[in-house]
Parts: sequence; structure tokens; C-alpha cells
Amino acid sequence: MKIRSILISALLVAFMSIGLFAQMRPSTPAPSSQRRPQAQQQNPDTAVIYMKADNAYTYKIDTATVWCFVGNFAAQHQGSIITADSAVRYNDMYVECFGNVLINKGTTYIYGERADYDGNISQARVYSELVKMVDTDAVLYTYHFSFDTENNVGRFYGGGTVTNRDNRLESQRGYYFADFREIICVEEVEIHTEDYEMKGDSVVYNIDTDHAEYFTNSNIWNTNDDYLYADRGEYIKEGELYRVTDNGYILTERQEVWSDSIDYFRAEEHAKLFHNIQFDDLDHKTLAFGNYGEYWGNEGNAFLTHNPVVVNYDTSQGDTLFMRSDSMYLFTINTAAERREAERRKADSLAQIEAEKSLAESAIEQDDNKGSMEIAADSMSSRRGAMRGGKGRQQGADSERTGRGNRQLREGADSTYSHNADRGEMLSHDSAQHPDDEAEELLDSLSSTSLSTDSLAVDSLAVDSLAADSVMVLTPKEIKAQKKQEAQKLKELKRKEAEQERKAKLDTIAAERLRKLQALKVKDEAAAAARAERSAALMQKRTERENARRAKRGLPPLAIDSTATDSLSRDGMLQADSLAMTLPDSLAADSLAIDSLALARDSIDADSVYRLVKCFRNVKIYRSDFQALCDSLTAMTSDSTIHMYLSPVLWNTNNQVTSEVMDIYTAGSMITRAEFVGKPIMAAEIDTICYNQVTGKSMTAHFRDGAIYRDDVNGNAQTIYYTQDSHTGEVTEMMYIESGGASFYINGQTLERITYQGNPTGILYPIGQVPESQMVRLPDFKWRGAERPTRHGVFDLEIRPSRREEIRSLSRPTFPISEQIERRKRNLMESGTWLDRVDVLSPEDEEFLRDPLATPIN
Repeated sequence: MKIRSILISALLVAFMSIGLFAQMRPSTPAPSSQRRPQAQQQNPDTAVIYMKADNAYTYKIDTATVWCFVGNFAAQHQGSIITADSAVRYNDMYVECFGNVLINKGTTYIYGERADYDGNISQARVYSELVKMVDTDAVLYTYHFSFDTENNVGRFYGGGTVTNRDNRLESQRGYYFADFREIICVEEVEIHTEDYEMKGDSVVYNIDTDHAEYFTNSNIWNTNDDYLYADRGEYIKEGELYRVTDNGYILTERQEVWSDSIDYFRAEEHAKLFHNIQFDDLDHKTLAFGNYGEYWGNEGNAFLTHNPVVVNYDTSQGDTLFMRSDSMYLFTINTAAERREAERRKADSLAQIEAEKSLAESAIEQDDNKGSMEIAADSMSSRRGAMRGGKGRQQGADSERTGRGNRQLREGADSTYSHNADRGEMLSHDSAQHPDDEAEELLDSLSSTSLSTDSLAVDSLAVDSLAADSVMVLTPKEIKAQKKQEAQKLKELKRKEAEQERKAKLDTIAAERLRKLQALKVKDEAAAAARAERSAALMQKRTERENARRAKRGLPPLAIDSTATDSLSRDGMLQADSLAMTLPDSLAADSLAIDSLALARDSIDADSVYRLVKCFRNVKIYRSDFQALCDSLTAMTSDSTIHMYLSPVLWNTNNQVTSEVMDIYTAGSMITRAEFVGKPIMAAEIDTICYNQVTGKSMTAHFRDGAIYRDDVNGNAQTIYYTQDSHTGEVTEMMYIESGGASFYINGQTLERITYQGNPTGILYPIGQVPESQMVRLPDFKWRGAERPTRHGVFDLEIRPSRREEIRSLSRPTFPISEQIERRKRNLMESGTWLDRVDVLSPEDEEFLRDPLATPIN
């Protein structure tokens, strides 16, 4: 009775000291302004602090009187409870607790040796050698901890470490939002998860979803040892999405990427880049710039737009190349893999057909053995029995047929199974809507003499019913998944077929080029043979004339020396056509090109990977030895060709070449040959009035050391050429020549000689006597020197220096705070001064938490 009176007195005093808590919020950051709970107006019930203990007494300190509670102390306020061995209540808003302190609200438990609770700010401060907080599978150890019971927010400082499943976080200070199960770690943050490790200044981490928001100076390493830097971003575990929204940087083994914003889907190696992009590819020695881009690492494809620029800095055999356009695409094509996939699909298709055929034959054979009349009778009787016997027997019969049919169908092909599944689903649906109609139709069809006498019809029905019944084992979800899988297979097959068609077109183009080159070789050989015959005939005539003169002088005749004949024949050929001097080289070059083309095509088929680059709209190219413009461009590494379309222009030294289409052939980053088709014109500016010009049906320019050294014009060649004084450079003559073809030999910026083929005709005018009727501009000629790209016009960006060495020197997370806390925890436990507690509320305390007024007092 004495204890009862003391408890009653203590409770009465506590109840008399009821006060409203001041509505103050702690100055702690919230995880999200949208998720922050709205402040609620308190009422007297929620402002009451309820307390209980085994014993209570008063104690006078100076002029103040305090209440002391001893034994199983508990205080309840705003849905939270504090338990301890003892407590001191200093006033109606302040309580200090001692010994085995436990604070609980919801799923959050906080353990310490001492705590004080300030009701004015709804805050409990916990003290211990180590403070422990547990919330389901998340555990926090720290040195200093406080808990806001109104907003359910904990704060730690002085260093803390959090473990959650296999994840670990540590920082110098931070906050825990129990309602959202989010941890904010600030200062010297280090994280380890199954997907990545991180060091940074601050992070917001959700212990349920593993979602992380990271902020300034965040350094992240994933399991592939790829490195990511950001000043702001987030990690979304679903999809393994790393999102950077400020100052992003990615470093892989062979690439470096800078961008203001990045969405990186690690599983697919798919990256989306936004603003101020710089992409460095070490394998291809290429820098890419732009303001929007995407990269698919698994496929090796990329897309770049919004002022994209590509810089090739492979200077082993040439200078740096700069290229700009409105949009750029890069495709990596593995023809060998595609061929193997097509062969596999073909084999699967053949196997599927064989399986379907085998299934049909087995079903027909089985039905034939039973007899068509027996099948009809059995089917009719089973249907009648099902209709008479009710739904249960019908389902039992269907289930038996389903099991038998399903075993057969699963031995067949997937596509057959899916097809029958669709039919079965449709039939089941119709039957459910019109069971009586279906039964009548079935009975009528079974009673038909044509069906009973025609075994083929009976067999067909048996197979169809079997397939329809077999689908009943599939759930709608399985049917939907199967349809989706088939749709994906069909889409992939269409894509492969389109790629094969594109490859076939490329092969057709290559074959056509091969045919043209071979035809050109045959034509050149025929022309060479004809010239040899003419030279031999000329030699014969010269010898005869020489012998006639020698006869008049009484000299012996000359014998025709075959060696001399061959020599003179070659001399005649040189006189008639100086191009013959280089004819063997030309043929060798063409032959080499043919072999190279064939080899390239074969290597594409047999080998593996080549890259296709496409640029669209306003293409500009700059390199010190050549510059170019066009509307669209395609380049392939398979044969090292660049194809330029729609008003292309090529500049080399002081030469300008225009045509409708240009094909540029390269080797080792150097141009070796360029073919111009469709109104080709090669021009060189002498002054603003005089331009050397040449055109024909087609034109081929040959390059050596990055400069044109020979230009071959084929078909209907027209030439406008100005001669200049060798000393003053003054223009002295203008020459206009038409011929079947021509070759121009160039040394630097000097035209050394011109050879014409096919009965050339022309006229030479002194520069002051050129008639007005004489054409001085070829049709479609236009000097476009003002459009000639400059380096600054193509590329005016600042190149960021590589951070590869800097990143390699960075230390990865070592978790020094966690190591220190673990060492301290081990020492405390060994000395017996601290326990790693896991206790929870007793049943009496849980009842007191639920209804403090109903708690019995003994």
C-alpha cells in the first residue's frame, strides 16, 4: 500500500504539471521538401507527459524541489516512450534518465546509458560510450545522438557508421528520418553497397530502396571499376541508373566522358549526356563534343547532336582532323555475330518445322489407329457426358486431355505452342459466352456422316481440339508473356533482315565498283595494245624510210631490231600519251584497289566488326592538308572510305573540287584517292578573274603525302588553263581544250604537265585577245573559296585535359570511422563497461505506450 500511494502521488504530481510543448522544429535538413510532414497543431492530450516507476520521492535542490523515480521508469509522450532504471524530473518540461536508457517510437529503438528529454523542443539527447540506434535492418553506432520525438528525426555527430544488410555508410555527422527511413550523411562520407563504392561530402540514402542522392565532390566506383564524379546526382537501384545533374565525369578503361548532366544505365552500358559533352575514346583516338548525346556500350553505338564536333587526334600519319555537322551517328556492326545469329535462327526454324511435322504425324497416326468412327463416337459421348455431368466432370475431362496434349506440345516448337494457345484462348472465350450453341453445333457436326466417314476431317478435328485443350494449362499472364516474347523475336528478326538487306546493298555497290575497275583495266589494256600496234607500224614505216634514204646514199639497210622496236614503241607511246609512263603503276594501283576491295568485303563477311559513321546536315571538315563541305557524309572502316553527298566540296592546297557525289579512300588516316561523280569540276584560283578549270564525266584524284599529285578526267574532258610568266607570275595566255580524257600532273601548287587522250582539240589565245564569245567559266563552275572551312570555324572549343592519372591516384573508401567505432566497441565489450544491446519493450511498457491511463498500479 505504501508503494501504491507513492506511485499515485507521483502520477498526480506529473498530471498536475501538464503543459503544452512549444511548437518548435529542430534546425535539421529534411530529405525532401515535398516529403516533409506538415506541422500539426498540438492538443492537450498529445502534450501530456505520462510517467511511471516502482518508487518516487521528492528531493530539494537549493530552493527547487525535484521528483526522483526509481525502478522500471517509463515516460510516454507523443507516441514515443523512454524507459530507464531511474529518472529525475526537474520541472514539467525536463526529465533526465539514468541506466539502460531505451527510446522507442515505431520501429526505431535507441540505446544509451543516460538521456535527457526537453519537452519544450520535443528532443531527447542520448549519452553513452557508444550510442546505438536500430530501425529494422538498419543499425547506427555513434558517439553523440539526439532524437526529435515530434518529427521522428535523429541527429548524430562526432562520427557515425550505419549498416543496412550488406551496405555500409559512415560520416562525421548526419540525420536519420524515421518516417521516410532516410539517412543524411554529411562530411567525410563513405559508402559501400553491392553495386558501388562512394566517397563524398554528403549523401541522402534510403535504407529500404537503396536510393541515394549525392552532392558536392562525390566520387563513385562501380563493380566494373568504372569511375563517376558528380557535384549533384542520384543512384536508382532499379535499372542501376546513375544520374548526374551537375558537373558529371565518367572514366572507364578506354573512355573519358565529361558532361553537365548524365544518365548512365550501367546494366545496359547506356549513357545519355546533356550539355558541354566531351567524349574521349582512346582506342580510336577520337574526341567528340556536343550538347546532347547517347552511347550504347553493349552495341558500341553512339549518337551526337546539338553542335556536335568530332576530333581525330591520330597524328601518326597525318594531322588532327576536325569535323562538325548537325547530327552524327556511330554504329558498330558485327557481321560475324549477325551471321551466326541468322544461322542459329535458321536452324531453330528448321527444327521447329520438323517438330511441328512430327507432332502432326504422331497425332494423325494415333487417331488412325483408334479409327475415325471411334473418335467421333468417343468425342460425341464425352461431350454429351460433360454436358449432362456438369461443370466439374467437364473440367476433369479437359484437364486429362490438357495434360496429354501439353506433353506433346511442349515437345514441339514454341511458335506452334503460342499459335495454338491463341486459338485455345479464343475458343474458351466463345464457349464461355455461348455454351449451349457450341454444344449443339458440336453434336450436329459429330453426327454428320461426312465427318464420320472422312478420316482426314476427324484427324484434323482431333489435332485442333488437342491443341485447343492444351492451352488451358497456361495462365493469362503466361500467354501474355509468350506473346510479348514472340513480338520481341519478330522485331529482332526484322531488324536483322533489314541489316542483311543493307549489307546486301553494300555488297552490290562493292561488286559494281569492282566491275567498273575491271572494265577500266580491260579498256586500258586494249588501249595500250592498240598504241603498241600503232607504234610498231610507225617504227616499221620509219625503218623503211630510213632504209630508202640509206639506199640512195649507197649504205646497207638497217635490220629491224625487236628490242629497238619495243624501245621505239615505248617512246612513241610516251610521245602520244605520257600517261602510258604511269600506266603500269596505274594498273597496279587499280589492281591493288580491286584486291583491297575484295579483301575488305571478304574480311567483313569472315571477320567481325566494322564501324559506320553517318553525319547529316552542314558537314564541315578541316585538316591542315585538306578541307571539305557537304550536306551528308557516310564513312566505313571496313574499306576506309568516306562518301560525301549533296553539294560536296573538297579543297587541297590551292585546288577546289566540286561534284554531286565524292568517294574518298584513305589508308592510315591519309587520303590515297578520291573519286568525283556527277558534274565534277577541279579548279585552281590564279586571281579573282582567272581560274584553271577542268571537268568531265568523272574524275579521280590521286594523293601522295596528303596532296594531289595526279588528276585523271574520264570522258568529255574540258580544260580552261592559263599560262603565267615564270618570273612575274603575270597571266599571259588562255588555253581551251576539249578531249576524250586528260591527266594532270601536279607538284605542290605547280601544274607540271597535262596529257590528253582521244583526239584533243583546242585553241590558245593571248590573254589580251580572248574573244567575248570564248567560254572562260565552265558550266556549273562556282568558286566557293569563301566557304572553305578554317580550324576555328569548325572547332572553337576548349579541350579538357585528361584526368586519368589523377583518378588513378585517388584512394577508394577505407571506412576509418567504422574501423574506429568497431575497435572501440570491441574494447568496451571486452572490458565489460558496455553492452551491444538488442532489448525491446517489455509487455508492460508496450501496454503503457498504448494507453498510459489504463496501466495498472500494483
